[in-house]
Amino acid sequence: IAPASMAAAARMASATATKGGCAPRREVRRNARRHPGTHARAAASTSTERDQQEQKSQRDAEQATAMLLDYLRTAKVQAAKYVSVGTDAAQGRGLYAAEDIEEGAVLAVVPFDACLHAPVKGDEQKDGVLANSFWGMRLAAAIVREHLRGEESPYCGYLACLPALPPLPVAPSSPFVDVDVDDDGEELRTPREVDGSGAVPHPMSFSWEDVKEIQYNEGRLNVDEWGYLSAQSFLRATEDDEALRSTFGDGADGPTPFVPRALWDWAVSCVHSRTFGAELLGEGEPMDHYMVPLLDLLNHRGDESTCETDADLVEAATTLASTSPSSWTADALISAVAQHDVATLPRGPPYVAADNVEWIADSGGARFVCVTKREIAAGEQLCVSYGERSNDDFFLYYAFVPPRNPHDDVVLFDHVDACLEWCANVYFKETSVELRDGEQPSPDALADIEARAAAARRAFDAAAIAARGGRDADSGGLEAARVDREPRLKVLAGIRFDARMLSAIACFFSPPDDDGDGKGGGQLADGAVEAAQMRARARCEEVLLSYPTSLADDLERLLRSELAVCLSMDADGSWDATVGVSAAAGVLETIRLLGVSPTPPELDDVRARIVRALAETQADADSNALTGSERLTLEYRVEKKLVLAQSQ
Repeated sequence: IAPASMAAAARMASATATKGGCAPRREVRRNARRHPGTHARAAASTSTERDQQEQKSQRDAEQATAMLLDYLRTAKVQAAKYVSVGTDAAQGRGLYAAEDIEEGAVLAVVPFDACLHAPVKGDEQKDGVLANSFWGMRLAAAIVREHLRGEESPYCGYLACLPALPPLPVAPSSPFVDVDVDDDGEELRTPREVDGSGAVPHPMSFSWEDVKEIQYNEGRLNVDEWGYLSAQSFLRATEDDEALRSTFGDGADGPTPFVPRALWDWAVSCVHSRTFGAELLGEGEPMDHYMVPLLDLLNHRGDESTCETDADLVEAATTLASTSPSSWTADALISAVAQHDVATLPRGPPYVAADNVEWIADSGGARFVCVTKREIAAGEQLCVSYGERSNDDFFLYYAFVPPRNPHDDVVLFDHVDACLEWCANVYFKETSVELRDGEQPSPDALADIEARAAAARRAFDAAAIAARGGRDADSGGLEAARVDREPRLKVLAGIRFDARMLSAIACFFSPPDDDGDGKGGGQLADGAVEAAQMRARARCEEVLLSYPTSLADDLERLLRSELAVCLSMDADGSWDATVGVSAAAGVLETIRLLGVSPTPPELDDVRARIVRALAETQADADSNALTGSERLTLEYRVEKKLVLAQSQ
């Protein structure tokens, strides 16, 4: 690994705190355009201040680089000569191909001993009071322990190059920071103090207001759950001197360490954004979890649509960037979108795997091995898939949101009973059975509903068995367990509805004829499935309309933020035809979404929104800039609403 390249990566790491908390690892394609840099605040600083800041960052980076290189050598981490570490202002740190690489080439080998590790089971002697806790909390405690050891830690060089404070929403998100109990055993929740600027005590934390802005209930619950787990683990580990020494110190006889909450939050964030899980005990068995030096620099690229229009978008952005943002007009922006083939909204399948490397946990050799999946050209970034999952995981753990993720989903019902209750309400409305407050349906109507619900539940169970591969829940193995662990009924990107939900809805409204066995195993009426899909689409519209803000409102807010970035770059002199392409692409992509979403507003409304966004942002760019948490939550809920908008 070339030291110069590593130095560039370390400069990016040390600059993280000064760039408004930009995620050090982010999706490398269009998501980078959504994060072209937090130039709005930088514009206010003088060139002298920026120079001093850059010089300090470079000095810190050089020191961190030297420590990391020493660590990699000492830990016997092997990296091929054609692997380099690079960075740019938009994408953050990453691994790159220094030359053409053939398929199947070994890029790096990292011994297990070089990694910080959380085994399946905790060790009371090592993990203290967190020995029986969730693996993430145990690994976070290990990071804190090694951090407190300073230069005496064998992991010192590795820890020095971890991001300073990753902006992940895993700290307590309720309006409390600490949880305690009173004499009666009742929980005491201390309100979080927020200063006039809206800052929260820990920069990586989400405030209560931030959490409300998520809007999507599943995302809010996830943030709360992880925040509460982290808070409770910290309280247990710092409850008294004995707990502190056993968890973070050198044992019962050692000194009592001081562990600030900010240090714990940082450790938890690092764990959940950079950990590798290895099924060393076999498929389906509990995983061991590792922090893997060097390989944790790999950025994500997963499944991507085959209908991409990136090349056209970049061409349009390049043309737009040749002019000053202060001279942009609504007609110019609309024309830039219309004159290029970017008026499509690729969602869901068909898609292809865009990752070009993979890693393998070689338990026999006690090492992680990274190899190429295909031929890679010199200069191409080396990317691995973090997993084909919904944006809930990317948002919570990695602090970025892959745009148009074909594996994203939205929960329509928490469980089958909620779905059947919804079906009953819709059925009453469709059959013109109007009930006054407190009035109960007739016995015949109730019997009819109960029969329909029973048929729907049988259909739901049959679809669940089919999803298990025809096996019963108790003998279905890993796939059956996965089906049974997911009671929620969802719509996936690309208008793909949960088959269990469609079966239940179809049988509720069109119960199959009884075939004589009393189990309702007859055939569905013609068109029942198509009618179920239409009702599921109606449910998507219901959920979409339930949010406090509309999709168009959110996109307009995002557009103002993108324009603020461009205008701030223009104001501080950093805008040019090359640098501005990424920022301009963010503007055009947002306009594309605003104008071509599956249920677009009228063209006049789109134009009015663009005119309003331009006027407000040109008048006051700073007030339209978004903080790191604001941007992340806005992008997250936009993606969720796009899934619903396309499906209605």
